[in-house]
Amino acid sequence: MSNRQRIFRAAFLSVGLALGLPILFGAGPKENAREGEDPLRSIIFDFQTLIGGALAIGAAWWTVKTMEDTERSAAKRHAEQIDLTLRKDKLAVERAVNPQIDGLMSTEFSLVQLRDEMLRENTYRKQIVFIATNAWWLYDLSWSLAKLLELDQVKDGSKLFDGMLAYKLGWLHDRAIEIADVTVQFPRQMFHHYIESALSDRDTYKNLDKIYGTISKVADEIPVVVELMMATARKYGVE
Repeated sequence: MSNRQRIFRAAFLSVGLALGLPILFGAGPKENAREGEDPLRSIIFDFQTLIGGALAIGAAWWTVKTMEDTERSAAKRHAEQIDLTLRKDKLAVERAVNPQIDGLMSTEFSLVQLRDEMLRENTYRKQIVFIATNAWWLYDLSWSLAKLLELDQVKDGSKLFDGMLAYKLGWLHDRAIEIADVTVQFPRQMFHHYIESALSDRDTYKNLDKIYGTISKVADEIPVVVELMMATARKYGVE
């Protein structure tokens, strides 16, 4: 029951009591007791308590109505502010995930293809040679991945991501830079004698060995990040 309904119920009850009790139990007026008095003044005198009560109830009703109208206006403004905030957040998430998700999935596809070809080599050294031979491809993939994760829209949207997704995005970025730093030193056209010379250098071999496992980890982690980004997008109502 609303406050206004309570006020109307109290008003009807008060009027009923004010009129019913005198009629049932009150003594009748003495004949000619007010002969010659102004009729309007007599009515006001006889019903002054009732009139005062009605005015008080009317004032209370008006007060409640004003308060309810004020509360509705405040609630409406609050809802509008929330809608604006949610819309802003939704747009930020949408810009962060679209079309970046497509870029991530494309990178994953290429990395998985490269990894599978690498693992088909039947010795570890041949797999390291494969990485050196395809360093240009790895560099392009890792550098593009790092730049994608550095986009302003991704950074802005990541403020709305949960801790796990934000951490994984940072991890992916660092691993992409790690791969790029190692592979950038190799020319795009590799010859057998250059590869053998490069692998004879202890530091170069050590760096290639370091990114050997990173390639697989990044390929496995990208679909996890994509799924988390899609879940976040659904949470904010982004298609």
